[in-house]
Amino acid sequence: MKRNHLHMWMGVVASVAAANAEAQVVFSPDLGGDSGLFANSIYEANFNLLPPPPLGGGPGMGLGAGDNIDAASSDKDDTDPDFVPCFSVDPTSSGSPLPFRAPFTSFTVFDQASKNQVEGDLFSATEAFNRVNGLLPVPISLGLNSNELIANQSPTYPNEMSLLPLANPADFVFPKSPRDNVNAETMLEPGSSAMIFSLSANSPSIQSLGGTSGADLFFDPNITVGGNEQIYATFAQLGLLQQDDIASVAYYDSNNDNQYNGIDTVYFTLTRTSPTLGPLGLSAADVLVSSGGMTRLFISHSILGLQPTDAIDAVSLDTLIAGSVFQTIRMKICPADLNGDGQVDVLDFFAFVVAFGTGNPIADLDMNGQIDVLDYFAFIVAFLAGCP
Repeated sequence: MKRNHLHMWMGVVASVAAANAEAQVVFSPDLGGDSGLFANSIYEANFNLLPPPPLGGGPGMGLGAGDNIDAASSDKDDTDPDFVPCFSVDPTSSGSPLPFRAPFTSFTVFDQASKNQVEGDLFSATEAFNRVNGLLPVPISLGLNSNELIANQSPTYPNEMSLLPLANPADFVFPKSPRDNVNAETMLEPGSSAMIFSLSANSPSIQSLGGTSGADLFFDPNITVGGNEQIYATFAQLGLLQQDDIASVAYYDSNNDNQYNGIDTVYFTLTRTSPTLGPLGLSAADVLVSSGGMTRLFISHSILGLQPTDAIDAVSLDTLIAGSVFQTIRMKICPADLNGDGQVDVLDFFAFVVAFGTGNPIADLDMNGQIDVLDYFAFIVAFLAGCP
């Protein structure tokens, strides 16, 4: 019933939303997924279509058979120095069995791993970070050192990647069930097709793109048109070894020149076999940062509710909404729950009316930086959809 309401209202608002489009979640799957998607392509995380539609990649990124996009990121806006990490983990990750409960559901990495359906999910950290100062304090952060499911792989959940297995987050999935793994994830702004990316170390196109390592980063101004790819940063510029392999990436290109330099900031994770990790006591579940050619730890796996044996294979830096991780997560999984009590009812309607009238940023449901009639329509859609 909720989905019928949702689809009905989506038809009502489609014409106005098209003129004021939001950033689009895009991703690349790992090799060998059962949906038959290509690991050298970028897909739209479409919440209604299975399989999801391709947006670019392959020849449009100078890639061919056997290539595997390990990491991808659009440029993070320098005016948004505060962010909440969003991430995906690989199929063997288990998460930490923390006694803390995330704000809205009990669906964490640990929970989804125990149900054999973790690799197609996206999770939000329960803590926020500043580009320069690192971890932000409570009450901006939640102080839980955990994570919250914000997008499940399956269309049975309100937010999903349209991947396999077809299962609700509460379902146990048999180990041999068809499945897909999210290998890279980012947000594309309306009208943009530019991103940086890395390839797995055994991808044949690394050399043809001018690289020598799985830790090299490439820039593509348009992922639908091939031939314009260039080196964004070499492994050496990032302070890495040639044998390293970048597993996920997010970045600030501060002077917008599409080349890594001393004022840019690149956040990334490395695969478990990367030799840089061991001597530094780091994990494939740690988020590292490179700035000015030096690499260091930025976010420990423990802050993300992960084990040192886990591995992050996709990461993005989501804008902190209304100065609160709680509000940021709420906007992702239950945007109509304005009073944060875990349910959608008439109290949330009145709360929206007040927020809309006073210009409170929690009323900016389409997250375009302004509060207008589009937010009203977005609230109706979210109100009828309810909470997961």
